[in-house]
Amino acid sequence: MPARDVMDPQPTVLRSTDTIEDAVHHVMQNRYRNLPVVDHKGCYLGVFGVNHLLKMLMPKAVVMERGLTSAPFVHGTLQEMRRKFDEVKGCVITDCIDPQETVYPDTSTLEALLILYRTRSSVPVIDRQTGCLVGMISYWDVGERVLGIEP
Repeated sequence: MPARDVMDPQPTVLRSTDTIEDAVHHVMQNRYRNLPVVDHKGCYLGVFGVNHLLKMLMPKAVVMERGLTSAPFVHGTLQEMRRKFDEVKGCVITDCIDPQETVYPDTSTLEALLILYRTRSSVPVIDRQTGCLVGMISYWDVGERVLGIEP
């Protein structure tokens, strides 16, 4: 069975021109963990989600690769976090998106599920020729198909 059989062919997306503030509000209001970001042609660029918001609010020493694993001595207030957010909210989301492992519509479902399991994040499905987003595979999509629940 190919990945196209378990993907959502009309996923909610963010546009590369969206601001961080718009993206954060959309993610938070709808309780999305992350959303794919596409360019003006619909081609996949990466993902933006709640971890990006958390990363923006924490000190760089905590979130950098090989950074601190614990920060009991670092203090921060909600006001400081709001100030950090205010500094970046007008920037476009392409400044802080992450690439993510993708699959093609004809990738085996098992391979797509392995990526879903390993990354713990929805899997973008892209067109092999154009690189454009054609769907997303989430835990919910798989659960609906396996359990026979109508989406």
